[in-house]
Amino acid sequence: MNKSSHAAPLQILALSMGLFLALHSHAVSDRPGRSQFIASLRTEMKELNRRQKAEMADLKASQKAARKDFENEIRGQRRACFDQSTRGSEKRTCVQEFLARRKSMLQIQNEEYRRRKGEQMARKKALEEEHQRRLREFDTGAVAPPSIPSPSASSPSN
Repeated sequence: MNKSSHAAPLQILALSMGLFLALHSHAVSDRPGRSQFIASLRTEMKELNRRQKAEMADLKASQKAARKDFENEIRGQRRACFDQSTRGSEKRTCVQEFLARRKSMLQIQNEEYRRRKGEQMARKKALEEEHQRRLREFDTGAVAPPSIPSPSASSPSN
């Protein structure tokens, strides 16, 4: 692993800790509706995490199926090559070509996985920053607290 692959999770962790501290600060916790507002932010983040987890599971499943199809195809081609080739050097050439094709296919899949993971991390980071901004606005009073209906207002009057 290179250094850049370790840096991104640490940045996400730092943002998460900042959001955690912002969500759990007691200095502004007396604002009406703050707990409901925080709960809605958490729900939004959980939904994003759920969608991203499902997206990556779908990607892994499709890549696994593609690898299986590729291996079956290569297996048949390798057998045909071995049946046609009588000399060891021809067989070695076939095997090296198949290994090179497999390596390139796996590399393409790994790049796709890393690209999608990077996109997800960027979306998560953007959402966390948006949550921090919205919470600051809420705490400063720039955003009105969510209206909480009183129990007497929700009951129908006859």
